[in-house]
Amino acid sequence: MSAVVLMYHGVGAPAPHGEPHYTFAEEQLHRHLHLLRGRVASLQDLLQGRARDGQVVLTFDDGEQSVARLALPLMQRHQMTGTVFVTTGWIDSPGYLTAGEVEQLDRAGWIIGTHGVTHRFLSDLPDDELRRELTDSRDTLTRLLGHPPLDISLPGGREDRRVLRQVQDAGYRSLSTSSVGGNRLPLGDPYRIRRTMMIRAFDEATVGRIVDGDRGFYLTLQARQGALGLAKRAMGNQRYERVRGLAFSALQRLRRR
Repeated sequence: MSAVVLMYHGVGAPAPHGEPHYTFAEEQLHRHLHLLRGRVASLQDLLQGRARDGQVVLTFDDGEQSVARLALPLMQRHQMTGTVFVTTGWIDSPGYLTAGEVEQLDRAGWIIGTHGVTHRFLSDLPDDELRRELTDSRDTLTRLLGHPPLDISLPGGREDRRVLRQVQDAGYRSLSTSSVGGNRLPLGDPYRIRRTMMIRAFDEATVGRIVDGDRGFYLTLQARQGALGLAKRAMGNQRYERVRGLAFSALQRLRRR
């Protein structure tokens, strides 16, 4: 028995820190939601043992404004709620959720989690800066919503044992990773929630394979993630991200020709 957690980012046009390959057209997201009707559970369901075999949890990283303006009404139409992990330093900046929109999502039954303050890779930070990313983002959302966020996801999926220890020390109940795969039910470790990154190139057939737990497809995704992990360790996070950005820019230029 297992449940799948999907990781989305933006809808429509990418926010300033967003990337086109992580950004879905509104109609594309609508088709995904149509496919998932009757199967969507909340992160709370997963954590509290109420998720059933084959159910899907929808999460959105970064806190792009399109989550409130486009994803929220689409999901309300399908009677679904999701989780948004907010980069609190980007609240009220162009392309990102306003404070009022974060409150709107909270009132609509969404789980509001944190994604740090600055979106820096937490494993790269010294202890004091790591602690501030965890506590300042928590405190910002607590002041805004009137209750503390209990859940966190990792910017860039970067983690180590030190990050995990500080996440627990800061009082979070769960940590959502970028590790590909399903989550066994009942959930064993709430600080190792696996999620599958959703990219614009995935059509409905691919989404179906992901949510149905297609073993061969997951093995392919995991092999790719393992190879990228080796490159990250060899090059270091910052150099890897520069090379990756140049590669995606070149790809976009080729596609426009």
